[in-house]
Parts: sequence; structure tokens; C-alpha cells
Amino acid sequence: MGHTWLATLGIPALMSAGCSDSGGPDLSGPAFFTGTLDGVSWVGDTTVAILSGGSTLSITGARLVSATEEQDITLSLQGFGPGIYMLADQSGPAVAALTVMHVDNHILTSMSTYLSSSQHPGELRITGISTSDSVVTGSFAFEAAAQPDTAPHHHISGGFRVRYRTQVVYPPGCPACQADIRAAAVARPGLLIGGGID
Repeated sequence: MGHTWLATLGIPALMSAGCSDSGGPDLSGPAFFTGTLDGVSWVGDTTVAILSGGSTLSITGARLVSATEEQDITLSLQGFGPGIYMLADQSGPAVAALTVMHVDNHILTSMSTYLSSSQHPGELRITGISTSDSVVTGSFAFEAAAQPDTAPHHHISGGFRVRYRTQVVYPPGCPACQADIRAAAVARPGLLIGGGID
């Protein structure tokens, strides 16, 4: 549903390196995005991870709960690198969200979003990065609240090992940049990718 495809526009120059924290998942092995949602096991069916402009990481795990409900957990970080980041509101460098979508006959009928907040900060740990393999590992824990805060909070925690795609961010109104995008699309016709992970 919401995260079934993404287009990447190019690959920024990144130094090929790998680093890992012994407290987190190993960089090698199959991809996963798992955790708990309000004390119940949660396993993502699909994961999409995008590194945009070389510094903004977004990871979304999506789970089809039933034929009429999908749950997405999204972690967003500005300032890509290993370390511990506070998951707070959207004014900070890291924010997390739970999105619950209901559908009827393939039509979205309702959507609820719950966000991390500075009143109840959570934590995102980036424990491993391999830029040569485009793999990132880590863990997270946060309390998600509706906006405005009028519904019960959700408690979410988990870990991940995902392969990220890269996306170059071009300034608006840049004719030379648009030419670069067209050239990249011609040179790499497979830029439209599926929502799964390699």
C-alpha cells in the first residue's frame, strides 16, 4: 500500500567503509525490521530504507495486519552516522512514527498517525553502517502519541538490519539538475525499485 515502490535518482559519492557497535546487530546476514508494538510481537513484511542527499535516513517497516489494516513504523534521522539519537518531535534531528491505515475494497478509509515527542523522548541507536554494501543496523524504542495528544499512547521498540537506497536531492528550478536526472534514468532504466529489501 503506502510503501510499495520508490524511485531513486542517483548515488552520492560515499566513502566505502564499515563500522559496527558490538551492542547491535551484525552487519552481515539477512535484512529484518522487527520489534514489539504495545507488548505484542511485530515483524515487518516490507521494509524501505532511503538515504537522501547523503545525510537524511528514512526507514519504514510495513506490516499487513489483515486484509483491511496496514501498520507502518517509520524512523527518520538527519545527520546519518553511528550513534545514539533522541527520538522527539519533528523539530529535532530524529523522529519516529506509527501509521495505522484501514482500507475497504482497496480504498483508504482512515489513517491515524502517532509520533514520538519531546515530552516522552525515545531513542534511536545506529549501531552499524557499511557504506560499501549500503547496510545499516540499529535499534529503537519510543512512545508514540496522536497529534493532538487525545488518544492512548503506543509503546514501540525493536531492531533492524536493512539495505538502504540512495537518493540525490536537487534544488528546485535547476535545469542542469533535471538534465542529470534524465541522463541517469536513461543510463539506469531499473531505477524504479520494488518495496522489498535485497
